[in-house]
Amino acid sequence: MKKFSAIGLAILAAYVSPSPCRADIILSVDLDPATPGIQSSGEFAPGQTITADVVMNLSGNSTLSAYQFSLRFDRNELTFVSRSETAPPGFGFFETDASNGNNLATSADQGLLYRFGADSGAGPIAPAGPFVVASAVFTARNATGGLGDIDIAPGKFEAGLDDFLANGTFLPIPDSQLVFNGASITSVAAIPEPTSLSLIGMTLLIGASFRRQRS
Repeated sequence: MKKFSAIGLAILAAYVSPSPCRADIILSVDLDPATPGIQSSGEFAPGQTITADVVMNLSGNSTLSAYQFSLRFDRNELTFVSRSETAPPGFGFFETDASNGNNLATSADQGLLYRFGADSGAGPIAPAGPFVVASAVFTARNATGGLGDIDIAPGKFEAGLDDFLANGTFLPIPDSQLVFNGASITSVAAIPEPTSLSLIGMTLLIGASFRRQRS
């Protein structure tokens, strides 16, 4: 019975776990560019500046001659400050539409930074990256969710405009070969200043001393 249970779990894991794609172009949001790797979540104090890098990785057999994507963010938790674009180095990329600097309010809750993009006659061939292809600066406001609440997400949010094109054919790369990884603001809490921490420590010590005397 245990053997069949193990087999069943293995089959279930094969269906539930994301299977490796034949050719992926992966865009990920990094909330802490100063730390190696992708930091997809973070805690920030109200008013604190948040720099979110968009990092591109190419794997499988993917090739890339041009790309354009947008960036969605939670207006309840973040206030947009500025944006910038960086074309992948060494492949002849040039920015195609860097004039689209304004954020577009799609609703009271969601904002959209649109048309981050670059073009090249012959771009990178996988494996390649990671490349930082864009950055957006925000200030923290309020916390409305945890890890499951994606607050910044790259993706194809403008139909007919946001796309990824392959080398040679210049045809759109299928959506099944694109992966978009967003980021979450897990909490926006005031960080106590050193003086406040000292006062808290003194209060705890006095309270402990008083309890010992009474006992």
